[in-house]
Amino acid sequence: MLWKPSPEAGDALDYLRKSLKTVFAQAPLPYYTFDHTPMPSFRSLAIIFAIAGTVFYAVGQNLAAPHPKRANPGVLTRMQNGMAVVPTPAPDAPSLPAGKHGRKLDVVGLPVADCPVTVLHRIGYSAGYSTRVFCPLWTTYFVKPVTAPKSEARPEAFTPDPDMPPEYQVDTKEYARSGYDRGHMAPNWAISISYGREAQIQTFYTTNVIPQNHILNRGLWEELEKIEANDYARRYNGVMVFNGPIFNATSTKTIGQSHPIRVPSYCYKIILRFHRGQIDALAFVFPQKAYGQGRACLERYLTSIAAIEQATGVHFLTGLPADEQAVLKAKTARRMW
Repeated sequence: MLWKPSPEAGDALDYLRKSLKTVFAQAPLPYYTFDHTPMPSFRSLAIIFAIAGTVFYAVGQNLAAPHPKRANPGVLTRMQNGMAVVPTPAPDAPSLPAGKHGRKLDVVGLPVADCPVTVLHRIGYSAGYSTRVFCPLWTTYFVKPVTAPKSEARPEAFTPDPDMPPEYQVDTKEYARSGYDRGHMAPNWAISISYGREAQIQTFYTTNVIPQNHILNRGLWEELEKIEANDYARRYNGVMVFNGPIFNATSTKTIGQSHPIRVPSYCYKIILRFHRGQIDALAFVFPQKAYGQGRACLERYLTSIAAIEQATGVHFLTGLPADEQAVLKAKTARRMW
């Protein structure tokens, strides 16, 4: 470093950092189109340049005096745009769940989103929930190999998440007559046979669902969930899964009366197997109205993890070395396993 800011200049830098955080907090959530086209906020850019010009002038007034290095304070609990944000780990140090499903997360790491999420750890899954779209931006779970699967009776109804503040608890009635299913992200069946009744009940929290077209929810999506649990988990001694929504920047459709629940244009799923000393991945992106059946049909929707990251702003495999990440993310499987 060529110079060290004085205490006054350091305070100015702090002000810049806090101001930029405020601007980004008030800017619209950065949605991405699946053709990888970002939608910038010109209002936010104008404010950023104005603040930067003012503060850098103040910093330039005193460049010589030494100043102790400040520690990274991390992400603090705060209100953003009237929305509660629970503390989340820094992108390079995600915290892992204490629940039973964290078996492989210590290897691959938790996903990290470009925008604030509330990280929820459950018995059988973890999720990064956004109070801006009232959907989980990512969900991850490990499906265990079960030779004689036995699931408990399906819970009668979805319920608001008791761990969310009351003002952000979504009632199941928000989905009524919307034209969309309450699409599980962590699946009822796989979590039930892997982790038991209490874990199954937690999959019926409304923080674990997104608006999903019935054609997809009861078709290809459900078929792939069955393959995860009944085939892959047994063949490969368990598989790790990541899935969530993809929002198209050109579509702002929402459902719900009390909360604006954003309707995604696509749904993604990533399946990891730990086989013969290496990690392999299958990545899928399904349009909401994708239909058909059978593996040949599912294979039409194969893509790469890199494409999903570009479309969602969510980063996966954060616990792996950078070179290993790059190889896994760039590859598009030609066929399913």
